[in-house]
Amino acid sequence: MRLLVLLLLSGCTPYVGYTHLSQPNVNDDGFDFACGGLEMEKDNFRGDVALCENLAPYRGTYARIEGRILLGKK
Repeated sequence: MRLLVLLLLSGCTPYVGYTHLSQPNVNDDGFDFACGGLEMEKDNFRGDVALCENLAPYRGTYARIEGRILLGKK
């Protein structure tokens, strides 16, 4: 809980989202994730941390950490 408060005070923004992952050449596969997390952006860096629930077909909770460097942004 302390980490959540610290992240919010440091300028992180809470969000909810949906992600679908699958192989385009395979029928009826894939994962559907409902996620909630925190996102931060500083200069040309964007990062987020989230907990995601896999909705189907293999249920379970996953942690996701993602970082991006935005090219062409000043």
